[in-house]
Amino acid sequence: MKRKYILITLFLLLAVYFLLPFLNDLSQDKIPYPIITIGDTNILKDIEINSYASPIFLEGNEKAVLIIHGYLASPQEVEQLANYLNEKGYTVFAPLMEGHGSDYKDLENVSWEDWMEESEYYYGLLDENYEEVNVIGFSLGSLSALELSMNYELDSLTVIGSPIFIFLEEINDLDFYVEEISEYIPYFKKANVITDIVIGRQTYSFIPTSSVLEVMEYSEEVRDNLGKVDDEIFIVHGNFDTTSDPYSSEYIYENISSEEKEIYYVNSLHTVLMGIHDQDVFENILEFIES
Repeated sequence: MKRKYILITLFLLLAVYFLLPFLNDLSQDKIPYPIITIGDTNILKDIEINSYASPIFLEGNEKAVLIIHGYLASPQEVEQLANYLNEKGYTVFAPLMEGHGSDYKDLENVSWEDWMEESEYYYGLLDENYEEVNVIGFSLGSLSALELSMNYELDSLTVIGSPIFIFLEEINDLDFYVEEISEYIPYFKKANVITDIVIGRQTYSFIPTSSVLEVMEYSEEVRDNLGKVDDEIFIVHGNFDTTSDPYSSEYIYENISSEEKEIYYVNSLHTVLMGIHDQDVFENILEFIES
């Protein structure tokens, strides 16, 4: 009898593990993409997005902060940081990046160049309309932030959980034969879905295999050109990050050309902006920006 209950419990746990992502994705309400106005420019997209995924624009003073969210996620994962910086007086813009916040299959049609060009466009809008532009990138967004630093003179640069080296079980299992595998396994389930739900982080539950290749190529592109980064930089990483290898931050620190650079490790998983240490991280970011 005891063995029977154990088997039933295991079955229910497996059912929750595999079905919860489907139910989570199917339950999302859709809304029209909201109009964001920066200066004289309206950012318009004729798409529907998940209700949680709206871009964030918070007007403040003439010092602006561009926050670029991570892979599979949306501005929702940086919302607390955005609100914190806005309360301190900053104008904050956290855009919804291409392929995100709608349906995971939308990522199939997005290249790493799209993310780079989109980041440059949003940075340009802020640069035209504000006296100062500070750039913060989380996870995938940190690659775009580093790319911006290679091409523009930023007032400050903060990179968080940067995937210069990817430490992701799903990708390790693919053994890096992504192009070949994508033909036969077009999508795979994201790990840590339960963890995301516990901390309130909304992400896609499935990953297009072809999109993983874009992340890998973007990471390689940035890694090969880190010497071009010379802006003042604050590097943040969770010691227990199982998505982006924490060594990534050390590698960035050692290979950029910035004279003013600081690295800050947090006793956290990948999601340092939504964990128990978030306020400490926010305060350190603010102190860096204002230094």
